[in-house]
Amino acid sequence: MPDAWGDRPGRFDMALGAVNGTAYGTAHGDPEPVERDRRALARLRAEHNSPHSSTGEAP
Repeated sequence: MPDAWGDRPGRFDMALGAVNGTAYGTAHGDPEPVERDRRALARLRAEHNSPHSSTGEAP
């Protein structure tokens, strides 16, 4: 991930936060952070794979 988002450190922090929130929600039986953070990861993945992304490849 650092290479893919090296020019966007906020994206890397967002991905780590989403993974952390998913782990917390899963461990504590709280579905809200799990769903919210899965959506955040999906947005990051979509932006990375977007044809307009500076780091991603066109699908």
